[in-house]
Amino acid sequence: MNENIFLIKQNSSTQNNDLKQLLIYYFLPNDYPRSVNNGYLKFTLMSTTSAFWVTLLSFISTQALFVALGSTITQATLYSAAFTWVLKDGIGQLGGIIFAAKYGNSFDEEVKKWRFMWMLLLNAAIIIEMFTLKFPTAFIYIASLANIWKSITVLGSSATRASINLHFAK
Repeated sequence: MNENIFLIKQNSSTQNNDLKQLLIYYFLPNDYPRSVNNGYLKFTLMSTTSAFWVTLLSFISTQALFVALGSTITQATLYSAAFTWVLKDGIGQLGGIIFAAKYGNSFDEEVKKWRFMWMLLLNAAIIIEMFTLKFPTAFIYIASLANIWKSITVLGSSATRASINLHFAK
């Protein structure tokens, strides 16, 4: 009887170990953990968790944007709604370019500070987008501000990612 319990525990342990090896193979660098410095796994888990929440919030905020835009659609043609959407994106891109031109040189100097700020700013931008539901007549202003912040975070996250990867590589 005790032998059966031992086999069940051993099987469960083997399955857990197989799953762990599979996750390491697909989600971590080759030759992990020897190929990276300490802290890489913690950073990866935090980054993945953050990405999950950003994706979830983005889904909700996109719905909010469409609902807010739809509440004013009776007053506008489809053409002007499309123009508003493109204008929102264009203003966001322009804001990101201006920010990068002004502060881009300091991205590599204080990587951790900037990276943390990008995550906070991205979440704030997504939450701001949700305010379009409360103020649909101010859609272009609110959505453009949020898009500027989103563009800044994409630029900054991309710029700091290489430094972070180099830090963890051996």
